[in-house]
Amino acid sequence: MNLRRCSALLATTMLLIACSDNSGGTGSATTAVGSETTAAVTTVAVTTVAPLSEATFTLIPGTEQLAIVQADPDITLSARNLQGDVVATGTVDAQGSLLFRGLAAGDYVVESSTERSPAVNVAPAAPAAPTTPPALPAPDPSKKGG
Repeated sequence: MNLRRCSALLATTMLLIACSDNSGGTGSATTAVGSETTAAVTTVAVTTVAPLSEATFTLIPGTEQLAIVQADPDITLSARNLQGDVVATGTVDAQGSLLFRGLAAGDYVVESSTERSPAVNVAPAAPAAPTTPPALPAPDPSKKGG
């Protein structure tokens, strides 16, 4: 092997060792191809999201609905199921209230951009009452006039 190839191979090996630390963030990989060296650079952006504070508003769960009171007016609130899916979003009115209706029975948290409530349980709807009155007993033919 000639001196040029040995030098390229040694430089590539040293570069691979130097770039193979497991510190995360930005890294690079180098591959030797014949007498040419190519490099691929990967950049990973890491974002940190501040945790949400405990909610200062009050939740009142009900049957297929969730009322929010004592909230700051004009803020946007979202109801999330425990899988993290947003199921309803609304804006608090001037009196600090918001009502999410038509929610499926289950546990929900409500959050703004800065606050998150503890989970509360929304109750299912009560079974529907029968729509036909119960049948009256047949008259007793042995009784007359009464």
